[in-house]
Amino acid sequence: MSGRSLCVAAVCVAAFAAYGAAPLAAAARCPVSATAPIPGRTAFNVGTPRLAVALPKDATFVAVREGRPGGAWVQQDGWIRTKLGWLSPGHAPRVEGRRIDGRSRPLRVDMGVLSYSETGRFYPSLLYFPSAGCWKLTAHSASVRLDFVVRVAKR
Repeated sequence: MSGRSLCVAAVCVAAFAAYGAAPLAAAARCPVSATAPIPGRTAFNVGTPRLAVALPKDATFVAVREGRPGGAWVQQDGWIRTKLGWLSPGHAPRVEGRRIDGRSRPLRVDMGVLSYSETGRFYPSLLYFPSAGCWKLTAHSASVRLDFVVRVAKR
C-alpha cells in the first residue's frame, strides 16, 4: 500500500470514528436529571411529594419501532411516544417541553384523568417528542413547578 493510500485510509477511519462518536458525545452532554425515590411514593423518582414524575432509568427514553416491546416508540409519523405517571395531589399537572440541544417542534402532551393503582393516585400521560435529543420539561400544578431534563434516543 502506498503512502497516499495509507493517508486516505487513515482519513476514512478517522471520519468514521468521529461520526460514530458524535452521537455518544452529544448524549454525554445532556444533563439529565438525577432520579431518586420520592419519600412516601417511591414509584415516582423526580420531584417532591407535591409534584413528581416517574422517569425511566437514567432519565432516558430509548424508542423502538411501533409494535415492539419497550418504554418508548417511534410512530409512523416519526414522533416518539412514551407514557409517564405524575404525582400531583391537586389538579392534573400542565406539562410543556422543549429541546435544549438543537431545534425542534415543541413537545405534545396528552394528560389523562386521575387514576388509581396499588401505590396510590396518579395522572397518566402520553408524551410525544418530535425528535430525539436532550429535552427540558416543565410541569406546573397549582403553585408548584417542576423542571427536569431527559434524553430521548432512537434504537
